[in-house]
Amino acid sequence: MGLGQANKNIGYYAQVKGSFLMAHRSAMSHLVKENAYGFEIGIIKHLQSSINDPQYRFPAIGLNLEYRNFGYDAVLGKALSMSHFYNLPFYQKKDFFIDFQFGTGIGYITKKFDLDNNLTNNAIGSHFNAKVTLKLLFTKYINRINFGGGLELSHYSNGAITYPNLGLNLPAVFVQIGFLPAGRKAFQKDGHYEEDVFKKYFKMKVLVSAIFSVKQVGANPYLPKRYPVFGVRGTFQKKISKLWFADFSVDVIQNEANVHVYPYADYSQADALQIGLYVGAAYTFYKSEIVFGLGYYVRDKINPLGKVYNKIGYRYHLNSNWYGLFNVRANLGKADFFEFGIGYQLKKW
Repeated sequence: MGLGQANKNIGYYAQVKGSFLMAHRSAMSHLVKENAYGFEIGIIKHLQSSINDPQYRFPAIGLNLEYRNFGYDAVLGKALSMSHFYNLPFYQKKDFFIDFQFGTGIGYITKKFDLDNNLTNNAIGSHFNAKVTLKLLFTKYINRINFGGGLELSHYSNGAITYPNLGLNLPAVFVQIGFLPAGRKAFQKDGHYEEDVFKKYFKMKVLVSAIFSVKQVGANPYLPKRYPVFGVRGTFQKKISKLWFADFSVDVIQNEANVHVYPYADYSQADALQIGLYVGAAYTFYKSEIVFGLGYYVRDKINPLGKVYNKIGYRYHLNSNWYGLFNVRANLGKADFFEFGIGYQLKKW
């Protein structure tokens, strides 16, 4: 494909959003005041040139810039964020498409908790926060112009690196208009792509990961401190389709911050040990894996957030054996900590 044709697969779009703040914890119900709104512009590249793309049914990648409020400007302020995203097709028929979009990025929130000036904001303790976005898009293409809309869920969090960190969750509906010079091509099965990808790659893997992080808590909420979090994870992966793996993991986590959650309890560092059993899924996208799932702590003596936890994030393969990882670990919508780590494939067959 020539450079000119490749450029024609790069498009642009704008979205207008109506939203509201979801109080996922009763302690933040006072933050829900008015409906929220947002505006987003982005650039998107449709991938149709690589021999590997057809197994993904012609996906897309992109970057976006978003401005939004949260319905309570005096306390929560506004947010400006930038994200990278993947568009994964669900349904394609000529000029109508349904896509799932997964995006991650960073957002700047203008109002945060402040001991002197903003005690009401018990959800966000830092200006800069990670942002995760899930979208379901419905798009109609008319030559080079496209129209559409969809549903969105956005999550802002600093991963408890800075207290407080209940996080902000915002469901939204949006409408979109876009421009794609070449129009969009629907995937059609072709004999050239009938290779059995399922048989081409390894069906089972054993992985081991080292995890590290930092979390801020304190018996006095106005004078919190940061503590280390570290651990190891063993994972067995079973391939269940061309692009999907099932993940079965054992998490062993030493969360030093949990010792200091309850001011009058006499916990030791040994009590901070957490052991969890996790079941999830991993979607492979070139060198990346999008991972998500649920876990249950079989050992968690302090139990500050509950026994059930969830995880969403990335694994990025640096070569055939080594990978890096970043995950958001949470309990019922409240982030516990960010997982940073590196891992190695012990065995694959």
